[in-house]
Amino acid sequence: MLCLFLAGLATTQGNDLGVKTPSFGGAWLIVGSTEAVRTTDHDAIIVKKEAVLNYKKMKVTVRNTALTITKMNVVYSNGEEETINIPLEIPKNGESQTVDVNSGIRTIKRIDFWYDKEDFTTSKAEVTIFGRK
Repeated sequence: MLCLFLAGLATTQGNDLGVKTPSFGGAWLIVGSTEAVRTTDHDAIIVKKEAVLNYKKMKVTVRNTALTITKMNVVYSNGEEETINIPLEIPKNGESQTVDVNSGIRTIKRIDFWYDKEDFTTSKAEVTIFGRK
């Protein structure tokens, strides 16, 4: 019984946004967040942390409305870019599937993303991007 209890503790951890994240395979760390609005179809997250590197996985959480991200462009500090053309259909107050990225030893400077503004049921969506090594 103690093993089951400990196993349950090891499967998820909470973070300051109240989002459950897996504790195995590296912790999910917040890369950045922004408020997307329905008056446009794209936005960007400017990454302020200098230590945002070596990520192999990313995921997106959305609060207040469902959102479909149609494209993401990861811009690294050395000027290189990585485009992710996978549609991410994220339910209201939910999270996307995990997306593979190849940051290597590069530092992420900015993440641009495009979305379907017709998804909005409110005027704003809180979008947070997480990374995992």
